[in-house]
Amino acid sequence: MGRAVLLLARLTAGLCTASLLTAAMFDAQAERVTSGTMPPEAHEGVRGRLTGSPASTLVIGHNAGDDLVTAADAVAFGVGAVEIDVRDIGGELSASHDRPLPLLGRVAFRGPSLRSAWEIASLRPAVLLHLKDHSDRFVAQVSRFLAERPPRRIIIQTSSLATLASVQRRIPEAQRLLLVFNAAQLTVLRRDARLGDIVDGLSVRESLVSPQVQEWVRDRGLRLYAWTVNDFPRFQELIRCGVDGVMTDNLDLARSMAGDAA
Repeated sequence: MGRAVLLLARLTAGLCTASLLTAAMFDAQAERVTSGTMPPEAHEGVRGRLTGSPASTLVIGHNAGDDLVTAADAVAFGVGAVEIDVRDIGGELSASHDRPLPLLGRVAFRGPSLRSAWEIASLRPAVLLHLKDHSDRFVAQVSRFLAERPPRRIIIQTSSLATLASVQRRIPEAQRLLLVFNAAQLTVLRRDARLGDIVDGLSVRESLVSPQVQEWVRDRGLRLYAWTVNDFPRFQELIRCGVDGVMTDNLDLARSMAGDAA
């Protein structure tokens, strides 16, 4: 019986390995399966010049910290902050947008550790950590990680209010952002009188950011971040409206901001 179980386990592992090798040869999705990364940021030239007062808006390299090369590019292009998606993979804090195949765990994961991503991201004034896991134990892991490093501006975003409550207890120095994906979620949040007790701001899909939403967020004393903004007209419009942060895949937008500030 024991030999049969061992043989079955080896056969399963062999099939998984063969599947990955096939995907690596024939399917671009293999990169996301084994490293958890999103497609790399674009370097699309920006036509135009920012007007207004952009200095108060934080430009964030969207998912840039999930790949060390892209993280370095984001730093070179002058983003205000690098976003790192954080997961626990095989007991280690890792930078990964998508969860790798569960059967292979850490063995097949090719993405960077949070430690490696942090070394690059911390070259900028702020770091945004997007927590992909939600347990209090996981937040405690992140808290210990940050406690071992020099203080800096930390922004933490997640889709879970309960996770942000845990962040509030364990990482009180961090700015806490709740992710908002759709209009229905915004409607529910408008009725939540205790929202401001847990969160410092909202990280909202850019298509949802209207003057009415901005007014409501400001009236609640919250910050407003917009994602993901890749074209210059919308980027400039949001900055003119005074949003606190903009996440972008187009690193040239960050460079245009740096050039304007200079």
